Amino acid sequence: MALKDKFFYYRDLVRFNWARSKFHYLPSGDSSAFAWSDVHHMVVLKVDGKLGDTAVMSHFYRNVLDLSHKPKLTVVCPENLVPIYRDVLKCSAVYPIARKPKQPEIEAVCAQILASEGKVDLVLSTEPNYRPRDFIFNYCLKPDFIAGCDPRLAEINLHLFHPKTYDQPMALAFAAFLQRGGVEPSPIAYVPFITPESSAHVRAALELPEHDRYIGINPCGASERRQLTPEVVATIIHMILAAHPDSRVLLLVRGQDYIDATLSHLTADERALVGTRIKLLPENCSVIDYCTYIDNLRGLITIDTAAVHLACASAVPQLSFYHDDAINYGRWAPVYACDDPAGCAQSKRFIGCTDLREAPTAEIYALCHEFISKLMAYLAQNP
Repeated sequence: MALKDKFFYYRDLVRFNWARSKFHYLPSGDSSAFAWSDVHHMVVLKVDGKLGDTAVMSHFYRNVLDLSHKPKLTVVCPENLVPIYRDVLKCSAVYPIARKPKQPEIEAVCAQILASEGKVDLVLSTEPNYRPRDFIFNYCLKPDFIAGCDPRLAEINLHLFHPKTYDQPMALAFAAFLQRGGVEPSPIAYVPFITPESSAHVRAALELPEHDRYIGINPCGASERRQLTPEVVATIIHMILAAHPDSRVLLLVRGQDYIDATLSHLTADERALVGTRIKLLPENCSVIDYCTYIDNLRGLITIDTAAVHLACASAVPQLSFYHDDAINYGRWAPVYACDDPAGCAQSKRFIGCTDLREAPTAEIYALCHEFISKLMAYLAQNP
């Protein structure tokens, strides 16, 4: 372990032990007798603000909200996700919080929850490694049950999955959680995160329905290892433009440097199509707008798991690429087959490749060509 890594490891360990001691709380609920019928108020902590996790858990949220006794579902999340939980998922209450909240902010939010929503029966967090904030939330809310996945903690009396070994689709873990409490879940299907307002202005920006042969490209994930190179993306753009006179590209990436690098590999004639046949995300694109752009695609080529699950929610056929991580692939590959009448959808894990920038370009191009050709052939027969 490098010196820097050792520093952060021991720093985090000290913080963990301090918070666990100062905010020690053991829930009193009997896990062997856990039943959803006894849960009248659940608080979900999504302080990490991850969009992909929210999409995967949307099936779980919908099942909880549809329970006959109508339990309250309160969510604590960063500001960017508030419209999804409030306006799309229709959660009972949504409390915005900073991504790295300090103790006073956490205590204030918890006080508001207890005063406005009442006693908390269940707190759920998917943090694989508890942080001080998680201990503070549990200590302040004092639920009967704590659901989570940090295997070190006796404080968690409802363990969802082991974060280092679980290699099944994440949606199945939450379906099993429903079954554990006596609820048979509906067939797994994610909720599209769109609103009538977002649909109207995104469709106008894409000039729909006049031009509807958009294929999206999402080439960047959370880390640099989960990226396609700008040169590869430019080649994929060329393939899409050449596939049909009205085929269009939506480049789902925000970094201007990456966009400029990608466009530099296009021909002058192709660069002149930016704004018409090549669309870029607007600078002020909200989370719901981003979801709505994906909802209006005819196909998607992606390496980002958030986009994968948003495409699943909207039944958009996709070609998804993954580096060689069996656990990650098992959890975040598409969990169910979306509508794919063209027979083009597939996911590809590159065995032995730990960095997608080093994935074999010939194989990427071959898979993209097959995906685009099948999709365009289908659209020609079914406009």
